Amino acid sequence: LAVSGGADSMALAKLCVEARQHLREKSSYDQLELSAFIVDHQCYAGADMRRSGLKNTVLTLAWPHGINPSELSNFETVARKMRYQALGKACRDLHIEGLITAHHSDDQAETVLMRLCQGRIGESLHGIQAETNIDCWGHYGLVGSGGRDIAEFKKNERQRLRDTGSKEYAMVLKAASVETQDPSILRQDGFEYGGIKVYRPFLSFSKEQLKETCRHYGVDWVEDATNHDPTKTPRNAIRYLLRTNALPAALRPRSVCALAERVRSKLREQETRAEKYFERCKIDSFHAESGRLVVQIPPQGIGLGKKPSDPIAMDDAESEHHAARFLLAL
Repeated sequence: LAVSGGADSMALAKLCVEARQHLREKSSYDQLELSAFIVDHQCYAGADMRRSGLKNTVLTLAWPHGINPSELSNFETVARKMRYQALGKACRDLHIEGLITAHHSDDQAETVLMRLCQGRIGESLHGIQAETNIDCWGHYGLVGSGGRDIAEFKKNERQRLRDTGSKEYAMVLKAASVETQDPSILRQDGFEYGGIKVYRPFLSFSKEQLKETCRHYGVDWVEDATNHDPTKTPRNAIRYLLRTNALPAALRPRSVCALAERVRSKLREQETRAEKYFERCKIDSFHAESGRLVVQIPPQGIGLGKKPSDPIAMDDAESEHHAARFLLAL
Protein backbone atom coordinates (compact mmCIF):
# COMPACT_ATOMS: atom_id res chain seq x y z
CA LEU A 1 0.00 0.00 0.00
CA ALA A 2 1.23 3.49 -0.84
CA VAL A 3 0.53 5.59 2.25
CA SER A 4 1.05 9.35 2.48
CA GLY A 5 -0.74 10.02 5.75
CA GLY A 6 -3.69 11.79 4.13
CA ALA A 7 -7.25 10.76 4.82
CA ASP A 8 -7.51 8.77 1.58
CA SER A 9 -4.46 6.56 2.14
CA MET A 10 -5.16 6.14 5.86
CA ALA A 11 -8.66 4.94 4.98
CA LEU A 12 -7.09 2.52 2.50
CA ALA A 13 -4.73 1.17 5.17
CA LYS A 14 -7.53 0.72 7.70
CA LEU A 15 -9.91 -0.97 5.27
CA CYS A 16 -7.19 -3.36 4.09
CA VAL A 17 -6.41 -4.32 7.69
CA GLU A 18 -10.13 -4.85 8.31
CA ALA A 19 -10.40 -6.99 5.16
CA ARG A 20 -7.45 -9.13 6.23
CA GLN A 21 -9.02 -9.67 9.66
CA HIS A 22 -12.37 -10.53 8.08
CA LEU A 23 -10.74 -13.16 5.88
CA ARG A 24 -8.99 -14.72 8.86
CA GLU A 25 -12.18 -14.90 10.91
CA LYS A 26 -14.66 -15.98 8.24
CA SER A 27 -12.61 -18.24 5.99
CA SER A 28 -9.40 -19.03 7.90
CA TYR A 29 -7.52 -17.49 4.97
CA ASP A 30 -4.24 -16.20 6.36
CA GLN A 31 -2.18 -15.62 3.22
CA LEU A 32 -2.98 -11.94 2.61
CA GLU A 33 0.25 -10.07 3.27
CA LEU A 34 0.11 -6.28 3.56
CA SER A 35 2.98 -3.81 3.65
CA ALA A 36 2.80 -0.03 3.80
CA PHE A 37 5.28 2.17 1.96
CA ILE A 38 5.57 5.74 3.21
CA VAL A 39 7.39 8.08 0.84
CA ASP A 40 9.32 10.84 2.59
CA HIS A 41 9.51 13.79 0.18
CA GLN A 42 11.57 15.75 2.72
CA CYS A 43 9.00 18.54 2.42
CA TYR A 44 6.30 17.91 5.00
CA ALA A 45 5.23 15.61 7.81
CA GLY A 46 4.23 12.12 6.76
CA ALA A 47 2.15 9.29 8.15
CA ASP A 48 2.32 7.82 11.64
CA MET A 49 1.75 4.10 11.05
CA ARG A 50 2.82 2.82 14.45
CA ARG A 51 -0.70 1.66 15.37
CA SER A 52 -1.88 0.66 11.90
CA GLY A 53 -1.26 -3.07 12.19
CA LEU A 54 0.85 -3.00 9.03
CA LYS A 55 4.48 -3.63 8.32
CA ASN A 56 5.74 -0.29 7.10
CA THR A 57 8.80 1.03 5.34
CA VAL A 58 9.81 4.66 4.89
CA LEU A 59 11.23 5.46 1.43
CA THR A 60 13.18 8.71 1.43
CA LEU A 61 13.50 10.46 -1.92
CA ALA A 62 17.10 11.35 -2.71
CA TRP A 63 17.01 14.84 -4.20
CA PRO A 64 20.15 16.11 -5.99
CA HIS A 65 22.58 18.01 -3.80
CA GLY A 66 21.66 21.66 -3.43
CA ILE A 67 18.06 21.19 -4.59
CA ASN A 68 15.27 22.36 -2.30
CA PRO A 69 12.27 20.35 -3.59
CA SER A 70 9.72 22.75 -2.11
CA GLU A 71 11.11 25.52 -4.33
CA LEU A 72 10.80 23.62 -7.62
CA SER A 73 8.23 25.08 -10.01
CA ASN A 74 7.51 21.56 -11.34
CA PHE A 75 7.69 19.86 -7.97
CA GLU A 76 4.54 17.77 -8.50
CA THR A 77 5.78 16.28 -11.78
CA VAL A 78 9.30 15.54 -10.54
CA ALA A 79 8.09 14.21 -7.18
CA ARG A 80 5.57 11.90 -8.84
CA LYS A 81 8.24 10.37 -11.08
CA MET A 82 10.66 9.88 -8.19
CA ARG A 83 7.88 8.57 -5.93
CA TYR A 84 6.78 5.84 -8.34
CA GLN A 85 10.38 4.82 -9.00
CA ALA A 86 11.01 4.49 -5.26
CA LEU A 87 7.77 2.54 -4.75
CA GLY A 88 8.46 0.31 -7.75
CA LYS A 89 11.99 -0.56 -6.67
CA ALA A 90 10.81 -1.29 -3.13
CA CYS A 91 8.12 -3.63 -4.46
CA ARG A 92 10.60 -5.37 -6.75
CA ASP A 93 13.15 -5.87 -3.97
CA LEU A 94 10.49 -7.35 -1.66
CA HIS A 95 8.94 -9.50 -4.44
CA ILE A 96 5.64 -7.61 -4.27
CA GLU A 97 3.62 -7.72 -7.50
CA GLY A 98 0.75 -5.36 -6.64
CA LEU A 99 0.79 -1.78 -5.37
CA ILE A 100 -2.50 -0.28 -4.15
CA THR A 101 -3.00 3.49 -4.07
CA ALA A 102 -5.88 5.55 -2.69
CA HIS A 103 -6.69 7.76 -5.69
CA HIS A 104 -10.35 8.80 -5.50
CA SER A 105 -12.98 10.49 -7.67
CA ASP A 106 -11.78 13.99 -6.72
CA ASP A 107 -8.32 13.06 -8.04
CA GLN A 108 -9.96 11.76 -11.20
CA ALA A 109 -11.83 15.02 -11.78
CA GLU A 110 -8.70 17.11 -11.15
CA THR A 111 -6.66 15.00 -13.58
CA VAL A 112 -9.20 15.26 -16.41
CA LEU A 113 -9.64 19.03 -15.87
CA MET A 114 -5.85 19.48 -15.89
CA ARG A 115 -5.68 17.74 -19.26
CA LEU A 116 -8.53 19.85 -20.63
CA CYS A 117 -6.68 22.99 -19.53
CA GLN A 118 -3.62 21.72 -21.40
CA GLY A 119 -5.67 21.45 -24.59
CA ARG A 120 -5.65 17.68 -24.64
CA ILE A 121 -8.58 15.87 -26.22
CA GLY A 122 -9.71 12.40 -27.20
CA GLU A 123 -7.97 9.41 -25.64
CA SER A 124 -5.96 11.52 -23.21
CA LEU A 125 -9.17 12.29 -21.31
CA HIS A 126 -9.54 8.72 -20.03
CA GLY A 127 -8.17 9.93 -16.71
CA ILE A 128 -6.73 7.70 -14.01
CA GLN A 129 -7.16 3.98 -14.67
CA ALA A 130 -8.17 1.46 -12.03
CA GLU A 131 -5.43 -0.98 -13.05
CA THR A 132 -2.19 -0.19 -14.87
CA ASN A 133 1.46 -1.09 -15.07
CA ILE A 134 3.51 1.04 -12.73
CA ASP A 135 4.73 4.24 -14.42
CA CYS A 136 8.42 3.28 -14.44
CA TRP A 137 9.19 2.45 -18.07
CA GLY A 138 12.81 1.54 -18.68
CA HIS A 139 13.52 0.24 -15.18
CA TYR A 140 14.33 -3.46 -15.09
CA GLY A 141 11.99 -5.57 -13.03
CA LEU A 142 9.31 -2.90 -12.80
CA VAL A 143 7.53 -3.14 -16.17
CA GLY A 144 7.42 -6.27 -18.35
CA SER A 145 10.65 -7.76 -17.04
CA GLY A 146 12.26 -9.50 -14.10
CA GLY A 147 10.23 -12.72 -14.20
CA ARG A 148 12.31 -15.83 -13.60
CA ASP A 149 10.12 -18.89 -13.10
CA ILE A 150 9.17 -19.40 -16.73
CA ALA A 151 7.59 -22.82 -16.21
CA GLU A 152 5.31 -21.52 -13.47
CA PHE A 153 4.55 -18.43 -15.56
CA LYS A 154 3.41 -20.52 -18.53
CA LYS A 155 1.19 -22.63 -16.32
CA ASN A 156 -0.41 -19.54 -14.76
CA GLU A 157 -0.77 -17.79 -18.14
CA ARG A 158 -2.50 -20.74 -19.76
CA GLN A 159 -4.92 -20.84 -16.83
CA ARG A 160 -5.49 -17.06 -17.06
CA LEU A 161 -6.13 -17.26 -20.80
CA ARG A 162 -8.70 -19.99 -20.21
CA ASP A 163 -10.35 -18.13 -17.34
CA THR A 164 -10.50 -14.65 -18.86
CA GLY A 165 -10.16 -15.14 -22.61
CA SER A 166 -7.38 -12.52 -22.55
CA LYS A 167 -5.34 -12.18 -25.75
CA GLU A 168 -2.47 -10.41 -24.03
CA TYR A 169 0.04 -13.23 -24.52
CA ALA A 170 -1.65 -15.07 -27.33
CA MET A 171 0.82 -13.69 -29.88
CA VAL A 172 3.83 -14.86 -27.91
CA LEU A 173 2.44 -18.33 -27.25
CA LYS A 174 1.38 -18.72 -30.88
CA ALA A 175 4.65 -17.41 -32.27
CA ALA A 176 6.70 -19.62 -29.98
CA SER A 177 4.97 -22.75 -31.26
CA VAL A 178 4.94 -21.96 -35.01
CA GLU A 179 7.22 -24.88 -35.85
CA THR A 180 7.20 -27.12 -32.76
CA GLN A 181 3.65 -26.59 -31.45
CA ASP A 182 5.39 -26.78 -28.08
CA PRO A 183 5.12 -23.78 -25.70
CA SER A 184 8.22 -25.05 -23.87
CA ILE A 185 10.19 -22.94 -26.32
CA LEU A 186 9.56 -20.19 -23.74
CA ARG A 187 12.65 -21.29 -21.83
CA GLN A 188 14.59 -19.41 -19.17
CA ASP A 189 16.77 -17.59 -21.70
CA GLY A 190 13.78 -16.68 -23.88
CA PHE A 191 10.99 -14.27 -23.02
CA GLU A 192 10.70 -12.28 -19.86
CA TYR A 193 7.61 -11.20 -18.06
CA GLY A 194 6.88 -9.67 -14.69
CA GLY A 195 6.62 -6.17 -13.34
CA ILE A 196 4.36 -4.41 -10.89
CA LYS A 197 0.68 -3.59 -11.26
CA VAL A 198 -0.92 -0.54 -9.67
CA TYR A 199 -4.48 -0.90 -8.40
CA ARG A 200 -6.78 2.01 -7.50
CA PRO A 201 -9.97 0.70 -5.85
CA PHE A 202 -11.32 4.07 -4.65
CA LEU A 203 -11.92 5.85 -7.96
CA SER A 204 -15.68 5.72 -7.48
CA PHE A 205 -15.49 7.25 -3.97
CA SER A 206 -15.00 10.90 -3.05
CA LYS A 207 -12.39 12.25 -0.67
CA GLU A 208 -15.14 13.24 1.75
CA GLN A 209 -16.36 9.65 1.87
CA LEU A 210 -12.84 8.49 2.73
CA LYS A 211 -12.58 11.14 5.44
CA GLU A 212 -15.85 9.87 6.88
CA THR A 213 -14.38 6.36 6.86
CA CYS A 214 -11.45 7.59 8.94
CA ARG A 215 -13.81 9.31 11.37
CA HIS A 216 -15.87 6.14 11.69
CA TYR A 217 -12.83 4.07 12.66
CA GLY A 218 -11.19 6.81 14.72
CA VAL A 219 -8.19 7.03 12.39
CA ASP A 220 -6.13 10.23 12.41
CA TRP A 221 -4.68 11.69 9.23
CA VAL A 222 -2.27 14.43 8.19
CA GLU A 223 -3.36 17.45 6.16
CA ASP A 224 -0.74 18.78 3.76
CA ALA A 225 -1.18 22.56 3.98
CA THR A 226 0.47 23.05 0.59
CA ASN A 227 -2.49 21.29 -1.08
CA HIS A 228 -4.79 24.14 -0.07
CA ASP A 229 -2.77 27.00 -1.57
CA PRO A 230 -4.42 27.71 -4.96
CA THR A 231 -1.43 29.81 -6.07
CA LYS A 232 1.14 27.04 -5.62
CA THR A 233 0.37 24.64 -8.50
CA PRO A 234 -2.17 24.33 -11.35
CA ARG A 235 -3.66 21.26 -9.67
CA ASN A 236 -4.15 23.22 -6.46
CA ALA A 237 -5.96 25.94 -8.41
CA ILE A 238 -8.29 23.34 -9.97
CA ARG A 239 -8.80 21.72 -6.57
CA TYR A 240 -9.81 25.11 -5.15
CA LEU A 241 -12.30 25.72 -7.97
CA LEU A 242 -13.86 22.32 -7.45
CA ARG A 243 -14.01 22.69 -3.68
CA THR A 244 -15.73 26.09 -3.89
CA ASN A 245 -18.17 25.02 -6.64
CA ALA A 246 -16.85 27.86 -8.79
CA LEU A 247 -17.16 25.85 -12.00
CA PRO A 248 -20.32 25.25 -14.08
CA ALA A 249 -22.12 21.95 -13.63
CA ALA A 250 -20.56 20.48 -16.78
CA LEU A 251 -17.09 20.84 -15.24
CA ARG A 252 -17.86 19.57 -11.75
CA PRO A 253 -16.59 16.17 -10.53
CA ARG A 254 -19.64 14.07 -11.43
CA SER A 255 -19.75 15.35 -15.03
CA VAL A 256 -15.99 15.20 -15.55
CA CYS A 257 -15.73 11.65 -14.15
CA ALA A 258 -18.60 10.60 -16.41
CA LEU A 259 -16.67 12.03 -19.37
CA ALA A 260 -13.60 10.01 -18.42
CA GLU A 261 -15.69 6.84 -18.16
CA ARG A 262 -17.16 7.43 -21.64
CA VAL A 263 -13.66 7.82 -23.06
CA ARG A 264 -12.50 4.63 -21.33
CA SER A 265 -15.54 2.79 -22.68
CA LYS A 266 -14.68 3.96 -26.20
CA LEU A 267 -11.09 2.83 -25.76
CA ARG A 268 -12.22 -0.61 -24.58
CA GLU A 269 -14.41 -0.87 -27.68
CA GLN A 270 -11.47 0.05 -29.90
CA GLU A 271 -9.24 -2.51 -28.18
CA THR A 272 -11.87 -5.20 -28.74
CA ARG A 273 -12.01 -4.37 -32.44
CA ALA A 274 -8.21 -4.28 -32.64
CA GLU A 275 -8.01 -7.73 -31.02
CA LYS A 276 -10.44 -9.12 -33.58
CA TYR A 277 -8.31 -7.61 -36.31
CA PHE A 278 -5.21 -9.13 -34.76
CA GLU A 279 -6.83 -12.58 -34.59
CA ARG A 280 -7.13 -12.51 -38.38
CA CYS A 281 -3.44 -11.87 -38.81
CA LYS A 282 -1.24 -14.80 -39.74
CA ILE A 283 2.13 -15.25 -38.04
CA ASP A 284 4.52 -16.65 -40.63
CA SER A 285 7.62 -16.96 -38.48
CA PHE A 286 9.24 -15.77 -35.29
CA HIS A 287 12.98 -15.61 -34.57
CA ALA A 288 13.67 -15.30 -30.86
CA GLU A 289 17.38 -14.60 -31.36
CA SER A 290 16.80 -11.44 -33.37
CA GLY A 291 13.32 -10.60 -32.13
CA ARG A 292 12.01 -10.65 -35.72
CA LEU A 293 8.33 -11.44 -36.22
CA VAL A 294 6.89 -11.87 -39.73
CA VAL A 295 3.15 -11.24 -39.88
CA GLN A 296 0.62 -11.19 -42.70
CA ILE A 297 -1.88 -8.40 -42.13
CA PRO A 298 -5.37 -9.14 -43.51
CA PRO A 299 -6.77 -7.01 -46.33
CA GLN A 300 -8.13 -3.67 -45.26
CA GLY A 301 -11.87 -3.22 -45.21
CA ILE A 302 -12.66 -6.29 -43.09
CA GLY A 303 -15.47 -5.46 -40.68
CA LEU A 304 -13.95 -5.85 -37.23
CA GLY A 305 -17.23 -5.86 -35.37
CA LYS A 306 -19.18 -8.12 -37.78
CA LYS A 307 -19.05 -11.58 -39.28
CA PRO A 308 -16.53 -12.14 -42.11
CA SER A 309 -19.41 -12.53 -44.57
CA ASP A 310 -20.80 -9.09 -43.76
CA PRO A 311 -20.23 -6.21 -46.17
CA ILE A 312 -17.31 -3.89 -45.61
CA ALA A 313 -17.92 -2.28 -42.24
CA MET A 314 -15.19 0.37 -42.32
CA ASP A 315 -14.21 2.96 -44.83
CA ASP A 316 -10.62 3.08 -46.10
CA ALA A 317 -9.54 5.77 -43.67
CA GLU A 318 -10.84 3.92 -40.62
CA SER A 319 -9.42 0.62 -41.81
CA GLU A 320 -6.03 2.22 -42.38
CA HIS A 321 -6.21 3.75 -38.90
CA HIS A 322 -6.73 0.34 -37.28
CA ALA A 323 -3.92 -1.18 -39.35
CA ALA A 324 -1.60 1.60 -38.19
CA ARG A 325 -2.62 1.02 -34.54
CA PHE A 326 -1.85 -2.65 -34.94
CA LEU A 327 1.59 -2.01 -36.41
CA LEU A 328 2.38 0.48 -33.64
CA ALA A 329 1.34 -2.12 -31.07
CA LEU A 330 3.84 -4.57 -32.56
